[in-house]
Amino acid sequence: MWEAPSSVIPHQIQPPRLPYRLLPHGTHYHLFVPDSDLLFTLHSPFAVARLSNHGTLFDASNIVFKDQYLHLSNSLLPGQSSIYGFGEHTKKTFRMVEGNNVTLWNADILALYWNKNLYGSQPFYMDLRTPSGTAHSVLLLNSNSMDVEYAGPKLTYKIISGVFDFYFFPGPSPAMVVEQFTQFFGRPAPQPYWSFATRWRGSPSRIDIDYMDGHKDFTLDSRYVIIVEPGISVNDTYVRGLTHDVYIKRQGAPYVGKVWPGPVTFPDFLNPAMLSYWANKLVEFNKVLPFDSVWLDMSEIANFITSTPIRGNHLDDPALQDQ
Repeated sequence: MWEAPSSVIPHQIQPPRLPYRLLPHGTHYHLFVPDSDLLFTLHSPFAVARLSNHGTLFDASNIVFKDQYLHLSNSLLPGQSSIYGFGEHTKKTFRMVEGNNVTLWNADILALYWNKNLYGSQPFYMDLRTPSGTAHSVLLLNSNSMDVEYAGPKLTYKIISGVFDFYFFPGPSPAMVVEQFTQFFGRPAPQPYWSFATRWRGSPSRIDIDYMDGHKDFTLDSRYVIIVEPGISVNDTYVRGLTHDVYIKRQGAPYVGKVWPGPVTFPDFLNPAMLSYWANKLVEFNKVLPFDSVWLDMSEIANFITSTPIRGNHLDDPALQDQ
């Protein structure tokens, strides 16, 4: 099992050590914290309810916990739950409908076709309840690929590994859900105002008036956003990265994939040495072409090939492939 360390996904605020009460209730135990609207019931296995209206928010069942397979179902209230989340996918509606099955597996796929998993994985959903109008959200902090099946009265997770690390945000309004979530995991980085007008100027055959400063003739827009992709081909940049030992490895050697330049190696951004190496490369390139910001593309990481599974490695059996 592997999970992204807390240094990669830090909590902006640490959960306080609040006093709690654990009360026996028949074959169950109730756990609650003073001033919280959530009640945890420990039974077989667990449930979460809202004290203010006695509504069940999460009711876990059918748990399977193995090294390479995790399974858990959450029973929902028929006709009362509206589920939003589990991005990024191409769906015809933001609200999940019965029969929606989503795959959380980052893929470099254009959003041209329905029911495709895209560039990011967000194992997070918001449940908007009727008729109360209350909202809550659930995050499963698990960095492994998974399928989520929505059958209307039941939401089921099927995961290839990791742990069940759930976070519940009680709301009770959608705005409060977002406030609580971003307070805990971090606010979105503010974007510079000028970046909202940035356009992709990738066509050498046609450059429209976007290059001008205020659409005035014989002027240039002074803002430049360069696109950078993490696949490093064999050149001076590759050699320096090899010297610093900053590439993702497979069987003890830098893994070789394929992207636009051809054969490439991929930076290991969990390696502290990689961060300084990458920053220095951007500083050096800024001296050649002064730019204002960077568009980090294909950081899924995108790979044009599927490597042969390693014989005898249980993590490659069965081999993972995007469907």
